[in-house]
Amino acid sequence: TYVALEVISAHLAHLDKIENQVSREKDLLLDLNKQLGISISDSTNSEELAQSLNKLTEEQVCDYFESVHVCVDLQRNASESLLREMERISQGGGDISMSSDVMDTSACSSNNGVMDGLPQSPLPSKSNGLERVQRDLGAQF
Repeated sequence: TYVALEVISAHLAHLDKIENQVSREKDLLLDLNKQLGISISDSTNSEELAQSLNKLTEEQVCDYFESVHVCVDLQRNASESLLREMERISQGGGDISMSSDVMDTSACSSNNGVMDGLPQSPLPSKSNGLERVQRDLGAQF
């Protein structure tokens, strides 16, 4: 039972990180939309987008590139962190939790197309197990 609680807690914390990252990525695209004066979507005309992109300075393009790179790094780090936590759980590991393995988000901000740092979700340690699993699963499904 405790193993299941640990896995659920680790998975929920991972989902929180990913959901926050996706929200920040959407904000990044909304900021780019504002800078370009258009709404970028799958149906955006390539010529219209190319003309709008000419409005961006080299610095704005570099900021956007770096922000997207940070997003990808944060997603990879979150996934790797979950995998490490699951490996620890599968080996009957001690009180180590992902809360000590926080992602470095100092490179992110939401100013001019650069993303803000993402909030962290602590995982339970064996000392407090069930009471730290606070998310209402019913609301998610």
